[in-house]
Amino acid sequence: MDIGNKLKETLQKNAEEKVPEIPIPMRDVLISSFEGEMKEFTLMVWTLALVYGGLAVACIFGFLVTDDVKTMIGLAALAHLFVLFIGLVKLWYWMLANRHGTNREIKRLEIRIAELTELVSKRG
Repeated sequence: MDIGNKLKETLQKNAEEKVPEIPIPMRDVLISSFEGEMKEFTLMVWTLALVYGGLAVACIFGFLVTDDVKTMIGLAALAHLFVLFIGLVKLWYWMLANRHGTNREIKRLEIRIAELTELVSKRG
């Protein structure tokens, strides 16, 4: 009997005993990003987003106050650029958060496989 069949049998026998894992809500992922390895990175991302947001608001305010057309065009372009920077920084953040989440799930799967092989070796 090969290991695949043993694993299937063990999974079927223990289906009632095991509690299915509940997916992690996104809120918990965001809160956990302020802890551990990603704490400094998360603070940097949110700081950059706030700075770029403040600069975008300042450019928009300057756009509304000025009368010179060239200055208005420049300020509008800068405001657009700062809003684009906010989007890019947040996209970068989400990509890293997804990567860390995927790594966490792979580690969980490795642990489950190790538990199953240990269980199979005890029963087999």
